[in-house]
Amino acid sequence: YADIEKLGMFDTAGLIINRMIGTGIFSTPSTILIGTQSVGVSLVFWITGALIAFAGLSVYLELGLTIPRRRIGEGATRRDVYVPRSGGEKNYLEWIYKKPKYAASCVYAVIFVFLGNTAANSIAFSQYVLECFNNDNPSPWVIKAYAIVALTLACLLHGVWRAGGIWASNICAFFKVMILLFIIALGFAVRGDAFHNVHADVGNYDVTKSFANTATAPYGYAIALLAVRFSYGGFENAHYVLSDIDKPERNLKKSTMSALGLVSVLYIFTNIAYMIVVPRHQAMEAGARVAALFFDKIFGENTAATRVLPALVALSALGNLIAVTFVSAKVKQEIAKEGVLPYSKFWARHADSPKGPHLGETPIPALFLHWLVSVTLVLAPPSKDSYTLLSNLYSYSIQACIGLLLAAGLLYKRYNNKDRKKWRRLRGFSPWLGPVLPVFYLITNAFLVCVPWIHNTGDVPLIMKSIKWFVFPTVAFSLFGLGFVYWAVFRFVVPAITG
Repeated sequence: YADIEKLGMFDTAGLIINRMIGTGIFSTPSTILIGTQSVGVSLVFWITGALIAFAGLSVYLELGLTIPRRRIGEGATRRDVYVPRSGGEKNYLEWIYKKPKYAASCVYAVIFVFLGNTAANSIAFSQYVLECFNNDNPSPWVIKAYAIVALTLACLLHGVWRAGGIWASNICAFFKVMILLFIIALGFAVRGDAFHNVHADVGNYDVTKSFANTATAPYGYAIALLAVRFSYGGFENAHYVLSDIDKPERNLKKSTMSALGLVSVLYIFTNIAYMIVVPRHQAMEAGARVAALFFDKIFGENTAATRVLPALVALSALGNLIAVTFVSAKVKQEIAKEGVLPYSKFWARHADSPKGPHLGETPIPALFLHWLVSVTLVLAPPSKDSYTLLSNLYSYSIQACIGLLLAAGLLYKRYNNKDRKKWRRLRGFSPWLGPVLPVFYLITNAFLVCVPWIHNTGDVPLIMKSIKWFVFPTVAFSLFGLGFVYWAVFRFVVPAITG
């Protein structure tokens, strides 16, 4: 994007805020309460999620501001220079795991093409839009139809008008921050007895009860931590479009740290506000409607005010759709540039907007690929648990499994005898605390990768009632296996056939 407008600091922060604040903060607090059985422990999990996100961001910044590099010059003047490139984890995995040749590219291609989609939030958007119109129990196919319409509109926006998509992302990011500030203000107003019809203290913050009766099943803690991780997911969003960012060496750290810090504070205080108003047992029973129950408690059920909340959450989901569509299409385009997809030249193409070059270049074929996979996943799983399944799949595969590989790879590059001196000389970001942050990120991701395989036999209710407990980790590992099969075909079978 050398000849068109680059993403500034606010644009970059907007992409992160839009990706992070989707529907998770409105729907997952009850999942975390179910997993931990404790208000106090659930708040500790939200704080822990912020720490994990900051550790993860430090890993991504060190990788993103160090690689990829391009070798220029000849002889004595030959040197490596930093060249920002979009693609995020694709570039980092290829740089760290160079052998077997093309394996990292092929495995990541399979995983991201299938899971780097907007199916989960399009389903949530559909459900909340229908709730705005008093349709609280729509048929599964109505939900899917609205979700496909939302997906289509988001892809068309970025395909027709690149700058318009970025502006829409910025506007949605601003309104999302305002929504959470409004919820926080309502919660503390209740605490100050501003609403006389609402109890100012429901007992959730009684020091003798906040940490009582905590869960003992590790499966519940794993699901709770995975849910927190999904809610904080998105801090890496800017790395997917690194070549679009203006002066990334200067702006990337400032915009990503600021956005993550703002969202973390908003998340923690939003959960405090929920628990000021909603009793613990009711929050656990509310499922994905904990934010709706919060409004019901304050304004009463079936009032105009309570009908506003679904519209606000739908707006939040729409912003997520817009931001994720923009970056996911870019990553798919970068994958295609490696030549590892069928018809790679087609998917890697850039084109001027159909409305004219003044509206910017857009990756129209990659946007179509993104739309095709997202629509397929919207149609595939049982509608009742679609959002939970798809969000868990993404969190487990990309955030946990690939996050584990990145943390391990970064530590190897930093400290092995062959690479450490060169790495220290070249790296564009040096985080505090030495190995502490990548080690912490490694350990938490290892926990998230392993524990979901433990069957739920304790006191934690099943999170997905229509889908077995082992489905999402099994599907995730199957995708990794499919990636290696795809690599073997790409690396050995295709050359043998085509010569």
